[in-house]
Amino acid sequence: MKTKNTSRQDTEGSALLAALLVVMTVGALSATAIQMQVSSLRQQETANDRKRAFYLAEAGLSEALLSLRDGGLGQVGTKAMPAGFGEGYVFTSAVEDAYGNFIVHSTGIAPRARHRLGLSIERQVLSPGSLGFFGDEALTVGGGTQLSYVDSVRADEKLDRESLAGAVVGLVIPGATPTEEYNGTVYPENVGPRFGGNGTIDVENVGSGAYTNLQADVVRGPAAVLDIQLGATVSGATAAQAEAVVMPKLNWPAFALLGSVNLTTGISEALTTTENHYPNVTVSGGAVLRIVGPFRASMDTLTIATGATLEIDSSAGPVELHVSDSVNFAGGSSVTNVTLDAGGLHLLVHGDDSVAPAVQLRMTGTFHGVLYAPLAAVALPRGLAWTGSAVARTLDIPRDSTLIFDSAVISEVAAQIFYIPISWNLLAAPKDIANPMAYNPEATYAGLGITAATPAIAWQPVEQVIKYEGHDEKEYVYRGVTGGIDVDLVATTLETINAIDPRFIDEAEPDGVFVQR
Repeated sequence: MKTKNTSRQDTEGSALLAALLVVMTVGALSATAIQMQVSSLRQQETANDRKRAFYLAEAGLSEALLSLRDGGLGQVGTKAMPAGFGEGYVFTSAVEDAYGNFIVHSTGIAPRARHRLGLSIERQVLSPGSLGFFGDEALTVGGGTQLSYVDSVRADEKLDRESLAGAVVGLVIPGATPTEEYNGTVYPENVGPRFGGNGTIDVENVGSGAYTNLQADVVRGPAAVLDIQLGATVSGATAAQAEAVVMPKLNWPAFALLGSVNLTTGISEALTTTENHYPNVTVSGGAVLRIVGPFRASMDTLTIATGATLEIDSSAGPVELHVSDSVNFAGGSSVTNVTLDAGGLHLLVHGDDSVAPAVQLRMTGTFHGVLYAPLAAVALPRGLAWTGSAVARTLDIPRDSTLIFDSAVISEVAAQIFYIPISWNLLAAPKDIANPMAYNPEATYAGLGITAATPAIAWQPVEQVIKYEGHDEKEYVYRGVTGGIDVDLVATTLETINAIDPRFIDEAEPDGVFVQR
């Protein structure tokens, strides 16, 4: 009789079932591990993309700042066509406030993430006249000198230049004899009267009867030595700055060469054609050289002889004169500005005294303008009333001088423009940009069959100018491509203008006024 070996078969079946369960368990665990690993990799890639988008947004801010410093608009690429950078894309938008400062928004775009940053940029103007009466290496202020301030830029103190029509008139500058004390007075945009230097500053006292009275701040570097004689009065701040005072750099203009100008006795001539180089300009006694602004010129020498007159008419714009070698205003000569506009004449001397004195001033009467001679030793003439500013390597102000610092000298004529980042903040990316499925620049470029431009060549031209009111109730201006403005910044649009360049806004055709929201 035969019997079945059920025990062995049961054992084999149990082992097979156990093996199958182990394989299924291992498979499930492996699938779970793989899924977790894939999820972790995706999370890591997303985290990397978030960092990448952040860095791209930072790079966009840097490129926008570079654009502004190079005279651009601060706008790189557009939302529709962002600039390609690294393994992503970036575009920026920029708007300007009433003071020339900028607000820049930069959007970094990675495959799985978007990031937007905002940057506030302050516009600083370092103009030749902004230092007031300044001697870089040494400044001497003679006893009895009076230094005060006038804000002729202020609307209620502007001269009616149109009514002058270029005529020579005896106007008195409003505010030339200030009635309010400097102490405690807050001047617009912190442009009050100033004098100083980076070296020795000597303020002497008694002149021919009046005490020295300087209603001004002392602008001096950390190594400057300030010596104020007993009895002299300085009403403003006298503390040294942490760093040396920066002198604006002079750039020699490349103008078309014309012949020299030599006016003989009794001859009057007007120069009106701008941006030329005259090797030598000489005005003999009894002659009058009249220069009508807006006017820019360069010359090797400028000589005004005894009895001769250099007449400036800046009623329609400033006069900017660059002199490479020397300026010589002889005793008995005169330099007049028919509009009495201190910002209307900028005399910029590039000479350095290496061959002969670069600046010799002995004229009489009054002077309204800016003298900037950073490499020369300058002595102001005795008895001359000077309105504006004078800056030199060394500056000697004689006894009993009358000096008036006019806010009109703080202009952009021959100035250096600086854009300084002051603060940045994180911003939420708009919904239509934040969603990679809805906004995919890579697919757009692939569909068009083109390669994204690099940030360096993606700076935007001016197609449209939009003036608007932001949510902070302040007015701003956008200049750039049509449709390139970030509408999240806009509360109410005040005006739109079609323009190819912001310099020609007055000639553009306005589209009218409408409300954005």
